[in-house]
Amino acid sequence: MTMVMGDLVLSEDEVTPVLTKLQEGGVEISALHNHVLRESPRVMYMHIHAMGDQVKSPKRFMMR
Repeated sequence: MTMVMGDLVLSEDEVTPVLTKLQEGGVEISALHNHVLRESPRVMYMHIHAMGDQVKSPKRFMMR
């Protein structure tokens, strides 16, 4: 059993496609937030968590 935790830094336009792909792979999104008000371009921080087989788990994070 493997546990994966991580943080992603995304542009505002990247959030939806990345979130969708991760959820399809069974990855839990534990938080999505920004650090600075009224910044441009908008930068979002996504915290992720997943558990599973040590061989199959990394494939859930591959974007294609």
